[in-house]
Amino acid sequence: MSRILTLAVFGLAVSGALAQDLVITDARIIDGAGGIIEQGYIVIRDGQISSVSEGATDPGAAARINAAGMTVMPGLIDTHRHVIGAVDSEQALEAWLDEQAPAAMYAYLVGGFTTILSPGDNTSGILELRRRLQAGEITGPRLLVSGGVFRAPNDRGCQNEFCLANANFISGAEQAREKVRDAAA
Repeated sequence: MSRILTLAVFGLAVSGALAQDLVITDARIIDGAGGIIEQGYIVIRDGQISSVSEGATDPGAAARINAAGMTVMPGLIDTHRHVIGAVDSEQALEAWLDEQAPAAMYAYLVGGFTTILSPGDNTSGILELRRRLQAGEITGPRLLVSGGVFRAPNDRGCQNEFCLANANFISGAEQAREKVRDAAA
């Protein structure tokens, strides 16, 4: 069993759908800013980290996890991951969202990733995936998205299957503004 706990492991316990009070006790804590607390305590109230401290604290009746001999560290952030990849139809997208997304997003979380930036994925698909994550229908990391890439009709830059499947082909400034408004909505 791993000797490192990431806050992502506690995603189930602290997600909005299952917010609870929790205390992680007696852990070696890497704070993410260069500091280390050798025997630290993390108090989580209503699903949010309320304190990180050295030494015991009185959290009341919160559930406890004794992390003696283990290390707790901040969750990882992946700043460029195409989560969905190329899908060739709305039916294939729905099948991916229903059948593969739950396991894929949970695997990111268990791997320590608490945030993923997914640039360029299929706009409707990535927005639906983010909605499902935010609603607690799927357990996984926070998902930051930008929607599909923009391409001019004669653009020869990106020719791979992923770019071609997820591109927003535009013919002018007004069409680009419309696509941005659609993605923002």
